[in-house]
Amino acid sequence: MKLWAGPPQVSNQQLNTPGHEGDLAALPETTDKPLAAPPDKNAGKYTFAVVGMDKFSKMTDVILLVMFDTAEHKLNVVSVPRDTLVNIPENVKKINILYAYGDRHDNGVGRLMDGLRDFVGFDIGNYIVVNLQAFEELIDAIGGVDYDVPIDMVYRDRRQDLNINIKKGMQHLNGAEALKVVRFRAGYANADIGRIATQQDFMKAVAKQLLKAKNIANLPEIIRIITENTETNLTAANITYFAGELLKCKEEDINFHTMPRGGGSLIKGISYVFVHIDDWIDMINSYLNPLDQLVTAKNVNLVIKAGAGFFSTRGGIAGGPDSFLNFETE
Repeated sequence: MKLWAGPPQVSNQQLNTPGHEGDLAALPETTDKPLAAPPDKNAGKYTFAVVGMDKFSKMTDVILLVMFDTAEHKLNVVSVPRDTLVNIPENVKKINILYAYGDRHDNGVGRLMDGLRDFVGFDIGNYIVVNLQAFEELIDAIGGVDYDVPIDMVYRDRRQDLNINIKKGMQHLNGAEALKVVRFRAGYANADIGRIATQQDFMKAVAKQLLKAKNIANLPEIIRIITENTETNLTAANITYFAGELLKCKEEDINFHTMPRGGGSLIKGISYVFVHIDDWIDMINSYLNPLDQLVTAKNVNLVIKAGAGFFSTRGGIAGGPDSFLNFETE
């Protein structure tokens, strides 16, 4: 198993600049051959975009940006609110709709990764698009999770065939129950931000359970679920390699963060969350950037709220002068 498992080939990652368009072809091609990281001081640092996709709308309401340092065995995960404003031409400028826009032209992952490159300022090396069914199966494959549910969760949505009725307190959750816990948002005063906090607490519980066990139960089944039920550029050999490296981490070296927010408001009746640009750049460089160079505001392509108006880090707002962002916020 050790001889077969190996990390993905590290692509020629670089900072995002106005002249660097990038595309999906820049990502490493999948291969089952174990490939070593390049011999530089950043060897062993891998970046991931892990998103949870709604199979009906194709929107990615769970967005996790990850940097795994397999040399130091430190893992940082940054959650991005689904309503975050991004600088794209379409009228609905939310980060969670990037995949859906691309999927209309059979390029869901390409559009997602292009948008995330603009968002963080560099090429993200790997991606995993997880659907709801895969999440359920993954939790079941590790035997369920012991989790202290923070509040009573009661919600029903007939359109989505979603019926949540889970009591507050410590309990053992199977895959279906765990999915309901991480999807629930109606009972939090701060809605999606409250849901993100619960998602992060749940992931900590999963990590703690796996590290305590010192092995990943039913690893072959987990590999099958990921390779057959997700959209990813990772191979079975890659997944096995990262699973082994994860077990070398200490609990205190797995850390979760949330994108710094610069407020939020309704724009033409649609709710948006704004990035706090200075704090976001600091977070990128502290927890996500695998490169020797620092990311600056010149490398990202963001729309920022400033007083009663907006400005772009690239000097222009996508969509032209008639863009909906020229309207006053409500």
